[in-house]
Order: sequence, then structure tokens, then C-alpha cells
Amino acid sequence: MDNPARKAASARVREAEKALAGAERELATLLADPAIMPAAKNTSLIPGAQKKITAAHKTLDAAARDTISAKLPANLIDPDAKVALLRTGRRGLQMALRLLAHNAEHWLSGRLNAYLQDDDEYRAITRPDHHPRPGRHHHLHPAGHHRRTPAARRAPRRPSLALLINEINHTPPTMPGDQRPITYQLTKSAQAT
Repeated sequence: MDNPARKAASARVREAEKALAGAERELATLLADPAIMPAAKNTSLIPGAQKKITAAHKTLDAAARDTISAKLPANLIDPDAKVALLRTGRRGLQMALRLLAHNAEHWLSGRLNAYLQDDDEYRAITRPDHHPRPGRHHHLHPAGHHRRTPAARRAPRRPSLALLINEINHTPPTMPGDQRPITYQLTKSAQAT
């Protein structure tokens, strides 16, 4: 997590840089002002401006944040924090899940095309099936999970989907930690032709 001490140190550095820039501008204005007599500039004004610049440099050096870590473990900032999950770990999990979903979609589309034998149609069928839509139901029963999919809108799809569902149901999949089989069935739809 972001270190609060580093944020405070950064604010001090910004203020010290502003003070230094202001002191340097004052010296430049003093040197360029023709109304001030050179003797007054050389005896008191220029040495005073230089002392102010030197003090601003010391303040800036004291406000250095290089020794303060920008990030700290979450449990050091918040004692109630239990686990600090790295963003890289989250990203790796997300990429693994995407790869698994892609592989499942690829397998499903390949198996469906074996029955459908239409290179233009099989990808259009499988891609939207991963997203819930009206009419699609998932029922949990003690004997297993049942997934109901609406009948296809085009006539050639229905026999192909029925063959694919029979193939999947022949050796039904299970969810990790739950040995009840997941079975699929094709339902009749008013929109089917």
C-alpha cells in the first residue's frame, strides 16, 4: 500500500522547492532592479538573499524523501489487515481463467461443428452461450445440476445441439468439490422454427 509518511515527505519537498524557487526569484529581481543603488545591493541585500537561498537549500535537503519507502506491506499500515494480495497474483488468476474459458469455448465450438458442419454458424452459436440470457435456466437438485437451454431459432441448429448435449450428458461433468453430475437438456421454445 502507499506509505502515508512518503506522502507527507513529498508534500514537504514540494513546499521546500517552492520556497527555494521564491528565494531565487527574489535575488534575480533584486539584481535586475535599477532603482536600488549598487552599494546597498552589495553590502546587505545580495548577502541577505543568498542566506535565504542557502536556508531554502538546507530545508530542501532535510525534506528529502529518498530514505522513505513509497510502499509498505498492508499489515504495517493497517494492523487489522490479514493478507496483502498482490495485483500480479490477481492478474495471473484472471489470465488463467480467461485461458480456461477460451479453451472450453474452443472445444465446445469444435464439437458442435462436428455435428453442424457449418463453418459460418458454429462460432455464432457457442460464443453467446457463456452469458446468461432470458429463457436459460440452471436448476440445482440433490441428484445433480440441470441446465436448460432454449431451442435454437434455426431448424438445423436443434438436431446438432441435441447431439452435442447427448455427447456431454454421456459422461456428465461435475463441479470441483461437488460430485453431482451436471446434465443439459434442450427445451422447446415458442421462437423455434
